[in-house]
Amino acid sequence: MKPFIRFLLLGWFLLVSQGAFGWTLSGTVFGNGTPMPNAGVKLFLASDGSTVGQTATNGSGYYSLTVDDGTYNLLVEPPSGAAGYGNSPVSGIVIAGTNITQNEALVTGASTLSGVVKLPDGTPVGGLDVSLQNQANGIVVGSMRTGSDGVYSFAVVPGNYKYYLNGYEWTAMQFPGSPYHLGIYNFSPISVVTGSTTKDLILPLARLSGKTTDSNGVAVGDVGFNIDTSGSKIDGSSYQVQTHSAYTKSDASGNYSMTLFDGFKYAITIVPSTGSGFAQTTLSGLNVSGPTLLGVILQRPDTIAPRILSGPLITQVGANSATVAWQTDEPATGSANWGSGSASETGYQTQHAVLMTGLTAVTPYTVTVSSTDWAGNGPTTASVAFTTGLSDTTAPLIIAGPTVNTLTHQSAVVEWETNEPATTQVSGDLSATIAGLRTLHRVELTGLSALTTYQISVASSDQAGNGPTTRAISFKTLAAADLTAPVITKGPWFVDVTETGATVAWETDEPANSGVSYNDGVAYGVLNDDALAQNHSVSMVGLTANALYQVTVSSTDAFGNGPTLSQPLAVRTLGTADTEPPVFIEPPTVCNVTDRLIQVCLRTDEPASLVIEYGLAPDVLTWTAARARLDPQHSLSISGLTAKTTFLCAPRYGIRRVMSRSARCSRRPRSPAPGPSRCLCRHRL
Repeated sequence: MKPFIRFLLLGWFLLVSQGAFGWTLSGTVFGNGTPMPNAGVKLFLASDGSTVGQTATNGSGYYSLTVDDGTYNLLVEPPSGAAGYGNSPVSGIVIAGTNITQNEALVTGASTLSGVVKLPDGTPVGGLDVSLQNQANGIVVGSMRTGSDGVYSFAVVPGNYKYYLNGYEWTAMQFPGSPYHLGIYNFSPISVVTGSTTKDLILPLARLSGKTTDSNGVAVGDVGFNIDTSGSKIDGSSYQVQTHSAYTKSDASGNYSMTLFDGFKYAITIVPSTGSGFAQTTLSGLNVSGPTLLGVILQRPDTIAPRILSGPLITQVGANSATVAWQTDEPATGSANWGSGSASETGYQTQHAVLMTGLTAVTPYTVTVSSTDWAGNGPTTASVAFTTGLSDTTAPLIIAGPTVNTLTHQSAVVEWETNEPATTQVSGDLSATIAGLRTLHRVELTGLSALTTYQISVASSDQAGNGPTTRAISFKTLAAADLTAPVITKGPWFVDVTETGATVAWETDEPANSGVSYNDGVAYGVLNDDALAQNHSVSMVGLTANALYQVTVSSTDAFGNGPTLSQPLAVRTLGTADTEPPVFIEPPTVCNVTDRLIQVCLRTDEPASLVIEYGLAPDVLTWTAARARLDPQHSLSISGLTAKTTFLCAPRYGIRRVMSRSARCSRRPRSPAPGPSRCLCRHRL
């Protein structure tokens, strides 16, 4: 009994071992009854057509493949150069717990089906796997990968066939804008009759191209694109295309190009480079039909509260009212709270001025201003103390303008600035009134005639009823609509470079908005100010010390012409903090005088706010006038003065609210610890 038991155990072990390592599918391939060496043998899963094994016959025409249980299709291909033979497919081979022998004879009398796989423009496509399927039985009768010439060729017998095309980046599928993966199934059916047949396969593709930019129109490179789209057409063909951000990216100039299937809608995920600060986003429902251009404007999430660059300053004070002004680094709301009351601006701007009313004469107050940007970041707050004076009997001053901006053949915009909140009115050939009190006045005049000269007068009165202060201006409308982008006539150039910021300035030939785009090679910053101006100045803050930045400025006019971009300009921030005050490069002078007013003009070496202390003696400078706007060119009017009286004034500056200081009168060596210093100007009315 023992030898018999030992025999059974050995047989059981052999059966288990064979099942663990698979079964053998083998046989001999014949051609005209003779064993055929070097014939190709491929085995596919019947369920999905995937390849599970391939080999070639030996010198005796024998082949052998190891397989698991399942149902398979077999394809036998003639060796290279064996003319007159075609592929021999066998379907439905069942492997179920035993070895199978499958001899096969190559088909004789085969014809050649060949052609070139190409793009619609005729460019051949290499690295694409082309499979040919018999429509009668669903068996793949041939498979090959195209070379750089895009040529494919199969030996087939007469019948009906269709193509399966598949290509990946790793199969060396290369053509302009090629995706990561491309697949077409049930494609381009064909009936083959006796004799060789040529059929070129034109891939139904279309080019999607464009440029990746920030909101200022400045190019941003290294932006990736992800697409994973599949679909089908009426003829039963199905399509799949994939791009991957690791392979499909915009170049350094922001240009990108990709080739997709024509006539489909796509969802494209835009993937900016890591650390750039731009947000990943998805564009859905994009229809690509023929060559398609798509400009991609990257969005940068705003999570930073606005910064107060200048002020707050009390620019006008009376017995029962006062004006507080400040400047922010981005458009933001403005509000003021002085304990017994509060007031707010409307809209978003960088230059803020809020009129405080209901105050008590000769009383100290502390006002806190606050600003919040459009994204809800903030509020940013700052405070300043002041004391009300006597009754306000002085009319407001027009300290800038009026100027006519945004001029067309049928409209114009007139703007001016007053030293305190005041009314807004236009009269003359045209008339308009804007409700409310403000320091920055803007009136849009419409319904005008082309090539016509208009005479108008602007007028402003303050809350106390002082005024109106008027000033006249004339302008002539254009002959036709403005279709020309603004021209940068000067700059850009940098001023006020510190360890954490820099101000860039430029000039345009017409009023336009101000955009600044900057990056350090990794992180990007985008600043926009929609206020129209010809003299532009934008401050970049929150920069890294001793870092090199590339900066591009942009401007678009009120009619959407533009943007006009400058060439990139490099600036390196300082390695240490800026503790130096601004310097007078043109000392304060009285540039205009009347019996009740003097105008003080001067220039500093960097943008600065301006406060003028004035009085009747050098040690009795009891009054102040101020302007919060950061500017290197200064002009400030002092009104309500007494005729035939000598006044002394001392201008004082601050670069930013947190760095307020007095300016020096010359370029002599600066003190290491700057303190208050004054340059007196003396004038008699």
